[in-house]
Amino acid sequence: MPQVTNPAAEMLALCRKLKTYESGENGYGALARVVEVDANSAAFFLVLAALKTRFKKLDQLVRLAPDLSDARKGRSLTAIAGLERIVRITHLNQSWSPSRDDALREEHLVALEYTGDAIAKIAKFIVPTDAERREFVSKLDEAIEAFSGASDISAGMLVDTLATLKLLLEKLDFFGIDELTEKLIIAGLQLKVVGDDPATRNPNTTAGQAWRKAAVAISLLVNCLVVPHDVAIATSDYYQWGQTSLSWIREQTSTEPRRLTGPQIEPGAQIDAVPVEI
Repeated sequence: MPQVTNPAAEMLALCRKLKTYESGENGYGALARVVEVDANSAAFFLVLAALKTRFKKLDQLVRLAPDLSDARKGRSLTAIAGLERIVRITHLNQSWSPSRDDALREEHLVALEYTGDAIAKIAKFIVPTDAERREFVSKLDEAIEAFSGASDISAGMLVDTLATLKLLLEKLDFFGIDELTEKLIIAGLQLKVVGDDPATRNPNTTAGQAWRKAAVAISLLVNCLVVPHDVAIATSDYYQWGQTSLSWIREQTSTEPRRLTGPQIEPGAQIDAVPVEI
């Protein structure tokens, strides 16, 4: 049975981790130390943006959850708004301990915990183990190194995405599985573009060997994150779209260098646009 999680459970675990951290610094310095990145680095502001996005998505999921009464939704939304203060500028500029205690109140955490079951019914994620994460990071490093001499713009964009995937895996509790899933879908599509180059399709070329390493890394990660049929698939349109996209990439991504092909569409068929929040 795969280990699964949901956005509410992930956020609860993260908030409890932050709640136990003691520091005499301001919010920026304390949060950067918890994440283990420089407070002035691009990685830190990526984490900060990701946390804000996670709170916003969780708010949306609570509003969508059919199993939550209006009263329970009200308490959950109030809790999320309170917890979200931990990443507001006004709190980050203050001393960590008082701003942490003001935002991460126990009553907010309890309300979020009670929301978990309802959220799990509309948004489930597979959780990679620590061993799997180490393997994924190792494979991503191999792919990034293999593309080190590439001058092609498409290959450069793929390398940037692979590097971001590595960061997301290393700081997974702050970014969350959904952020990793979104970036992985982008990586799969970029892999298709790079694979369209004739030199890349030749396994005897440097580009072909680099493509294969990237395909291996992406395939391993996709296979881990796709929710199997014996686990309830998300009913929310947004999360259903993500699972469908991952499933397609899993089917099309081969560990042998070859050209990826898109889904077959009958001539004259109408294609419905899928709304995706950016």
